[in-house]
Amino acid sequence: MSQETNSYPLNSQQEQEFSNFQALLTSWAGAYPFFMISYVAVRTARGPRLIFGRILLLPSRNGINATQFKFETEHIIAARLVSDMTVADTGHCLEKAKTGKIPAFDGAMTIELERDGNLSVYFDPITSRFLSMPEGKRSPCLVLHGISRWTLLSSSLGSRPLDQLNWELKTADMPFDNLDELLTCCNLPTMMQTGELTMFEVVASSPTWIGNESTIMNGEARIECHVASALDTGKIRVGYIVIQKDSLKRTSVDGSIFQWQQENDLKIGTCRIPVGDAPSLQAFLSYKGVCLHQRWVKDPQKYLNPRQAVHQVFDKNMGFLESVLLNSETNKAKEFEDAVSTLFHVLGFSVVNYGRIPKFQEGPDIIAISPAGHIGVIECTVGPLNEKKIDYLFRRTKLIKEKLISAGYGDLQIQPAIATPCLRDKVGANLKAAGEHSIAVICSEEIKKLLTQANLPPNAEGIFEGLERMVPGVNEQPSF
Repeated sequence: MSQETNSYPLNSQQEQEFSNFQALLTSWAGAYPFFMISYVAVRTARGPRLIFGRILLLPSRNGINATQFKFETEHIIAARLVSDMTVADTGHCLEKAKTGKIPAFDGAMTIELERDGNLSVYFDPITSRFLSMPEGKRSPCLVLHGISRWTLLSSSLGSRPLDQLNWELKTADMPFDNLDELLTCCNLPTMMQTGELTMFEVVASSPTWIGNESTIMNGEARIECHVASALDTGKIRVGYIVIQKDSLKRTSVDGSIFQWQQENDLKIGTCRIPVGDAPSLQAFLSYKGVCLHQRWVKDPQKYLNPRQAVHQVFDKNMGFLESVLLNSETNKAKEFEDAVSTLFHVLGFSVVNYGRIPKFQEGPDIIAISPAGHIGVIECTVGPLNEKKIDYLFRRTKLIKEKLISAGYGDLQIQPAIATPCLRDKVGANLKAAGEHSIAVICSEEIKKLLTQANLPPNAEGIFEGLERMVPGVNEQPSF
């Protein structure tokens, strides 16, 4: 197979990024018999150029929408397809990626990133920022950036290129209201999520994971592992922490004690572990020393958190609360505010929702007080941050602090925070202003982590400390 010619040779750092990604794929050789290609591109005088594209390497077709999609207008081409793949194909895709190219729908051509010199290359060993994956599942990726989206589109369409494209999409036989709708149809991120640059990514889905059927029943944990057929089950290891009310047990088991069977594209292995009266355990699945998935395994009949147990009388598995907290598309401000208040109650705080009472609506939405008396002053918004809310929250927090000092409680800590169901990428415009005022920003990513804490004994003090690490500009990540 001939090697692609790259008119912009990669420098040593960029070559290293590719090498790091290739090393992972080599250690999982044969794990990806399928791949999904999806892209949206604009036609130019030099041929089609990518706006955004993705190659998603897949260990299985299970749960994948394999329906092929192809779309064309005067200026736009887009597609999504799932196809078989060999180890050689994987290497060929990476060679093309080094030249900024992605295979097109029919396989007879490639679509290229437009760039003004060297490609910008970044290897993320944990996960793609632009691909929604199950919580705790690792999916390393290689990201390549080209020129700005505006420069690309304006060179082909002139002034107001995005408006022109949106009106063109409405006239298609299969109409779309705008470019974001087309990107979403191709399982790609919206323009706000990706920023200003054109790009594409190669994502390696985790080749092994802990199955949804894993559970604890009658004092025994049943752990189910899904593994790509080509992998060596002897190299599988599951470490786990058994969590009981007053103790922790940390140990691990390897793939040799699992019972394995072949199911379609995957090997499915199960093992049973005695856990006594523990209501949950935290499991970590690794292959050849690389951790690829972490998951909580729970006894559905037991709870470590009595507040969670009470809540689940009305909201089984906390499904409704989770949907309100994370759905940024249909969220209503009052519903979201009530849900944030409920979440902090479940997590062990004493909570007052001042936003519910008309007379108190000039105050903060929520006051959450830890058992030690430390105070979270929380504002809620269902959209991006805005300067008005940041300023209000800063001034309200200052007034509360002054009142506490005058009342003799100056030793208590106060942490202002803004909660939003949006992803952190979508609230970037005012993150700096929040950081300058030491305001924590609780986005969708942090809400997901807080929801997992509801399974554990209430730890309001630890969560309060974690809020400080959500202040933009603070390097540490929340440790709760």
